[in-house]
Amino acid sequence: MIQEFDPTRVLVDSRGGALSNLKVQSASVAASVGTGTSIIAAVSGQRHRILGWHLSAGLAGNTVISLRDGAGGTVLAQFNLVATARDFAPISFSGYFECSTNTALVCDLTTTDGLVNIFYVTYTPPA
Repeated sequence: MIQEFDPTRVLVDSRGGALSNLKVQSASVAASVGTGTSIIAAVSGQRHRILGWHLSAGLAGNTVISLRDGAGGTVLAQFNLVATARDFAPISFSGYFECSTNTALVCDLTTTDGLVNIFYVTYTPPA
């Protein structure tokens, strides 16, 4: 069965009977070659769960796009793209990975510039 997911849908998060709305957000960055391009800023006491992405490489040569957990943090996902190639993951209800609490999502690129589009929710993790 094919399920469709509307990126504007509001997800409901239940923690001990309390309900809170988690709105799906998106971030888009034209990233340059190098390290530490911030995609999603850190939010005190919260985490970012990545629900999907669309990545595209520049024109000149192959590139590696790494998505990291904050500056100097753990690599959460890495993509090898040839020139002008794209990589995408459809928006998933459960998400693909998430950042640590109080941490930004950062990307690194090698060889050529690229575009990074991320779909995510920001939430307060259980204590």
